[in-house]
Formats: sequence, C-alpha cells, structure tokens
Amino acid sequence: MAINKPKAAFIFILILVFFPFHNIHAQSIEEESPLVMGFFPLYSAVALFKKYGPLKNYLEEQLNRPIKLETAKDFPTYLKRTSERRYDIAVTAPHFAMRAADDGNYRIIATHKNSGQQLIVVHKDNDWKGLDALRGKRIGTAAPKALMTRMGKQRLIEAGITGDDAPTFTAFTSHNAAVEAILTNKVDAVITSNNVANKMIGEGKPIRIFDLGVIYPNMPIMVATDQPDSIDKKIQEALLSLSETDSGQSLLKHIGSKGYRVVDVSEYEILRPYMP
Repeated sequence: MAINKPKAAFIFILILVFFPFHNIHAQSIEEESPLVMGFFPLYSAVALFKKYGPLKNYLEEQLNRPIKLETAKDFPTYLKRTSERRYDIAVTAPHFAMRAADDGNYRIIATHKNSGQQLIVVHKDNDWKGLDALRGKRIGTAAPKALMTRMGKQRLIEAGITGDDAPTFTAFTSHNAAVEAILTNKVDAVITSNNVANKMIGEGKPIRIFDLGVIYPNMPIMVATDQPDSIDKKIQEALLSLSETDSGQSLLKHIGSKGYRVVDVSEYEILRPYMP
C-alpha cells in the first residue's frame, strides 16, 4: 500500500527525533552503570570498607559515576576474579599488578607517593637483634603467595637461615591476623609490610619493627583495558588533586597515604622475581 507524501514526511521526522534521543538515552544509562572497584584482601572486609569507603565515595563524586566496592575472601579468589576481568578498577598487591598487566587485562595508572617495604615485626618487649635471632623460630605470614611472604622468606634465605635452622612458618588469613598472633604468643615474629605495621603501631599495638627489607612501589590502582582511556585521566586527576584541599588531605590521612602519583608499569619490574 502506498504511503502519501504528508504521512511519509511525518514518519521521517519521527525517525530523526526518536533515534538520536534513543542513542543519548542508551549512552546515559551506560555512563551511569556502576564501576566495580575490586580491592585485594589486605585487611578484613569490615576494616577495608571502613578505611577505603571514603575514597570510593570521593571517586564517585569526581567521576560522576556510582562505584561498587568489592573484596575477596582470599588472594586466590581475588586473582581468579581479576583474571576473569571482574573489576573495572582494581587495587592490588604490586606483584599481582605485574601479572595483570602482562595478561593484558589492566593498565597500571597510579600509586601512593609513599613506597612499600617488606618488614619483619616482633613484640615490642622483644630485644632480639639481627636476623640470626630468627633461627628455628615461629614466623607468621599472610598467604604463601603474598608479596611480603615471598620477599621475607627470600630475605631469610639470603641471610643463610635455611636447612635445620630455618624457621617454621604459619600462614594466616590476613596480615592483620598474622600480626595479632604475636600478641597471643602463637608466633615469635611476622613478615608483613610497612603499610600494615605502621597502621597497627599507630593503633597502639605492642609491636616493633625488627628488620627492614626491600623497598618497592606501593600498591597500584589499575583500570581494565576495555575501559576508555578517559577513565584513567579522570581517576588520576581526582587522586592527584586530593593533596590540594583540606578535605582531600583529611581523606589521605584516613587511608594512611602521603598522596598519589602517576606510575608506569616499568617501575614494578623490581618485583618480577616475586610474581606467583
């Protein structure tokens, strides 16, 4: 059946009006969909959300986009999820970041200005001096594949603490749990990071730093490679500007950061020997 000219013109106008609106509406929905921010299980879930919830809220405001903060029950679960590209934004252990970048799933875009460092801590009343004091002792760690665990064990091997003199190692569910084990005399010392040790010392836990190990770039923030580059720039600008305002400085203090900086993946090459 033929369509008369006035009716055809009316339909054409509807097409011109409707389809641009439809496309804009679809784009708006896509932009408003939550970004999933996955944080590796450095702390318990409750401690993690308490500490990094304000950062998530800040990034939501700066990106004008909702963000869903997630963690995992353990490191293997977190690794599996990152390999499956579950997260749009990921905050992870530095050596896991190298793996994610090698796999092509994520880009490393920022990290804390304060570097990370592997430490060994003991009870504050402990008067041991030197790594030799750890021969045959009980040492607590986080997961066996955790960066600090790998670094700390290698440091002891390089110090010649091996064979019959090697310590016995006990893995705990988190760095916090390992450090707490010192207080209940379940272990004599703990391999951990300066991030964890400084936080717990600041909380008044009776521990002290016994040994200083390798210094490395701190935990990175990564963005999935299928996200537009504009997300990288927005997050970098948001993080770098935190130090410019009183509220931003308060947030940085809350999470124990001296501020953020842009970082290149090449800075993490020092950690390649410790990749799982």
